[in-house]
Amino acid sequence: MVDWREGAQDIYYKVRQNTRVVALEVAEMLKRLMASTETTPKELHLIGHSLGAHIAGYVGEIVPSIGRITGLDPAGPGFDENQSIFEKHCKLDPTDADFVDVVHTDGFYGNKFPLGHQDFFPNGGVTQPGCKWTVTRNLCDHLRALDLFTESITTACPFIGYPCDSWEDFENRKCTTCNNDGCPRMGFYADQSKASGLFWLGTNSESPFCLDDAGVPQDEEDGWFWWG
Repeated sequence: MVDWREGAQDIYYKVRQNTRVVALEVAEMLKRLMASTETTPKELHLIGHSLGAHIAGYVGEIVPSIGRITGLDPAGPGFDENQSIFEKHCKLDPTDADFVDVVHTDGFYGNKFPLGHQDFFPNGGVTQPGCKWTVTRNLCDHLRALDLFTESITTACPFIGYPCDSWEDFENRKCTTCNNDGCPRMGFYADQSKASGLFWLGTNSESPFCLDDAGVPQDEEDGWFWWG
């Protein structure tokens, strides 16, 4: 775990700039670790939340051939599509590791753009069920990615993501089947699938978040149900 709290306690745009320094330090630490333990870059799995996801991505720019990077609701402000070439090097993208998987849970603090080989959008990726409409609503949505990833390890229930063009299509049950590459599991076991693209699923509003029906939207009229 990387403790960079001293660099994170400032106004946002300064903290965002500090991510580059943190990434350089982490990259140097990894180089020393690999040199002393004979660990290879392909054995590394970096996991970062919010700005930490982009730090992991920048580390991947510095240390080639990292095996996997997981971005948990990567930060959105300042990491949009209208960036300079230099800034884009500091943003998580599919070239930063052999495999990059991303979980999007918030449309305010988080990033709504696809950033990896597999981009998961639980509950549409903008707001999350169970997060109340208060001043901390967006923070609740933003932190939900951590809860979902943790549960993908601590529970046996799979968070199955379905390939789809949009949340609206998923809600209307237009995307309830898997293609030839199958449907990946959001979270720790995402790398077990060769599928790539955008994947959608629903969750419960509280723990346990994983739905027994794998998150396919259903309604009461035909004997099924919908989460809320």
